[in-house]
Amino acid sequence: MKDGADQVRELDRKIREQNDAIRDLEFQKKKALDELRRGEFCTGCGQTRSQIEASGQHFPHPGQQVRPATPEELEKCKKDFDDRLAKLRLRLNELEKQKRDASDRLGDAYFRFMNLYPAYHHQLLDERDHRLAQWRQEAGEWEKKLHARRGELESAQASLVKAEDVAVRQALESRIAGLARQLARDTESARAAASRATQDQRAFVSAASADLDRLGTLASSIDAVFGIPDGWYIDKVVRGVPAPLTYVVYGVSGVDRTKDAMNSAQELLEGARKETAKKQAAGKEPSARSLLEGK
Repeated sequence: MKDGADQVRELDRKIREQNDAIRDLEFQKKKALDELRRGEFCTGCGQTRSQIEASGQHFPHPGQQVRPATPEELEKCKKDFDDRLAKLRLRLNELEKQKRDASDRLGDAYFRFMNLYPAYHHQLLDERDHRLAQWRQEAGEWEKKLHARRGELESAQASLVKAEDVAVRQALESRIAGLARQLARDTESARAAASRATQDQRAFVSAASADLDRLGTLASSIDAVFGIPDGWYIDKVVRGVPAPLTYVVYGVSGVDRTKDAMNSAQELLEGARKETAKKQAAGKEPSARSLLEGK
């Protein structure tokens, strides 16, 4: 569309230049015929006073005379100018036709653009909603995963509190430590996923908004002189599109609670390990190694 507008503007410039050339030649024709009628032309070269003096020469040329032109000479001069004017007018007609064709193509492209622009905006809104829905689904999956990890960790902690057998306690301690490490890894993965979603949101909004701004500026730059609607219509369509493109990527719910869960597990482990060590030292229960060795 921009190329089409540039083409119309260029043709418009050429048409103005062609009209200027025609008016200038018509003025030259009138002046030349007036000079011929007054005898202001050189009998030797046949040029008028203005033609000779324009080249810096003296009128008339040395040894030549001046006299009124004959009807034949007047007709010949008139015909020469008319032939040159006919060529200029033929070229003017060609340029005007090219401008009409280019303006028609520009108008068609413009109206297609004005129809497609709101549709494109809604397409971007649909893309935004699709991206947001994808993130909500992914965030929901992370929330379920973290909830399940915390549930496993809390269940193992509850079992440890009740356990008296040293071997069972040691197994539960190992399991709690492993679950806490896994919960930490999952938490970092959830945070990384939220960060990627936020970056994707910013990149999408930035690119889409820049694209809409560029298209809006393009539409507004098309001059109404080419048969295109006035600026109010452009403003209505381009600036009247509903709903902003921006959207917010929320973090994974429950991520912050994992820190408390891991701290609680660590505190429980520290106390439990001391309690298990006391039981072993007191000999109240055989150690896990003793049980494995059959002692």
